[in-house]
Amino acid sequence: MILIRRPRRANIAGALLPLLTAFAPVVLSAEPVYVSDVGPGSVADPALSGDGRIMAWADRNGATPTLYLSNLETGTQTTLLLRTTTGDTDLDFPNAVGPSLNDDGTRIALVVDRPGRGRRPEALLVIDNSGAQLAKVTASLGSGEIADFQDRAFISGDGRYVTFSSEGRRFEATGISGNGLLTFGDDFTIKTLRLEVATGALTLAAFDATGALPNDDSSAQGISDDGQFVLFCSNATDLPAANGRPQAYRSDPDNGTVIQVSRDNLGASVSGIYCGDDLFEDEYLGISDNGQRVVYTENRGTAADGEDHTFVWTEGAGSREITGLQKYASVPISGDGLWLAPEDEPFSRLDIDTGATDAVPFRIRSPRISDNGGTLLFFNDMLPRPAGQTGDWWVLRYATAPPTPDPPPLLLHLEERITIGDGTRTLPGVRLAVNETVSVGHAISPLTPPPSVNGIELVINPPLLPGDVFTASATGFKPFSLVRAWLQSTPVLVGEEEADEFGRVSFVITVPENFPPGPHTLVLLGVAPDGSERRLEAPITVSARGAGVEGSVVAIPAGQPWSLLLLVFGLLGIARMHLRQLSARKG
Repeated sequence: MILIRRPRRANIAGALLPLLTAFAPVVLSAEPVYVSDVGPGSVADPALSGDGRIMAWADRNGATPTLYLSNLETGTQTTLLLRTTTGDTDLDFPNAVGPSLNDDGTRIALVVDRPGRGRRPEALLVIDNSGAQLAKVTASLGSGEIADFQDRAFISGDGRYVTFSSEGRRFEATGISGNGLLTFGDDFTIKTLRLEVATGALTLAAFDATGALPNDDSSAQGISDDGQFVLFCSNATDLPAANGRPQAYRSDPDNGTVIQVSRDNLGASVSGIYCGDDLFEDEYLGISDNGQRVVYTENRGTAADGEDHTFVWTEGAGSREITGLQKYASVPISGDGLWLAPEDEPFSRLDIDTGATDAVPFRIRSPRISDNGGTLLFFNDMLPRPAGQTGDWWVLRYATAPPTPDPPPLLLHLEERITIGDGTRTLPGVRLAVNETVSVGHAISPLTPPPSVNGIELVINPPLLPGDVFTASATGFKPFSLVRAWLQSTPVLVGEEEADEFGRVSFVITVPENFPPGPHTLVLLGVAPDGSERRLEAPITVSARGAGVEGSVVAIPAGQPWSLLLLVFGLLGIARMHLRQLSARKG
């Protein structure tokens, strides 16, 4: 089984950072808040929900199979006795390990043990926050022999899918409304699978170019929010760009594609990565909610310079090394893909794109970070606890800002007159302004948002003529998916844009020169977050050439200076024509 661990540190309590029982004079972006009622020795590999509200952990040491849920905002705690709440009479689990929470903390995936066999994880459970069983997976090696599971499973943010690894050859699953079965003959490698909680369907998630099992072990490492992408590591030699050492891969089980993501700054495969788990030393990889970013660390045992190197791979941009980190630390990534949360650093989190950090004067161990990077759960046994408490878990909460909206359009206004030369003559002219609207002979009023027609925001300067430009914006598409814009009656493709990370898309559309005048329909066609088709329509009217309006407001999208310059030059040409006429009269 793939469990590639770093050498243990000697004198962990005194390594690298000074032990502080009081805060050093550092300006903190957030103060640590103690997580109460979490006793010593009972917490290992806790989970944090994507919204940063719920912490889950299992008691590995007690005789009763116990799972705890703590609401970090209210301080309330729920205790789930798995032996009684799952209704599992044939499987009496005394311990639970490695829980995983969905985004709102209402669904938990965890691997559980069977009594009398030591720490031998032998089944995967998916339960809700009341302890009711939603799904279960068991595995066997044949002839009734029970197969082991990897300690931790990973549930998608929407709670619909779970990815896990096991050495089994026969997998049986029970879902909310159906059952699943998957068999692999006499293959003894460790497999990575994906479970659909609702139906119990099982799908192979680590596979080679033909869709078959790789020729060596694989290990589940994460799953995207919608369950589309599975992150796994493997040292199989029949996977893309394999070199026989552990590498990181991202698969799309539904489309049958797999790509290697563990590459260096130049795009070459790294020598090998850390991939495995250990108590308080977990070395799992990290994947963002949309599956577009992955963090991993090259193993110093195989690296040419004998040093660890942590990289972030980004879809479409390749890999970039994050320099200056301690070389033995696991590095979680926030769901939005913007933040890293290293351990044993003089800071608590790092902005991937800017390199900005939040300084802390105390040790951060085993960090977990929320989807928006605003909540950090961590272990520290040296900070002063409240009286009567014995646990060592803390939370940092950072202020988070909502996404920055797109800038408003730059408006070019027509005024009644503009002074030219010595002031003795006036001509129609132009003035530039932002966030204002002007009507001839009326006062300036604030800019109102563009009207929304059936979910599409349009910025149009009537009359809309062939060759004119207008903008159309909309939301609700699958992040990073392709959206197309069409003008109909006769369908004409007028734009293709990629939705941003929030599912927003904006088009700058030019009406074709030969487009017929009259009523038409603008259609935005793409994919919704759930994979279904998203189609938005808005009526528009194209006027025949020769139509005009005085004192109108012309909307020029921000970031399109060429459009503005063309209009200014055209108006200046009109001004020069008037000046020539004046000069002729004077002559």
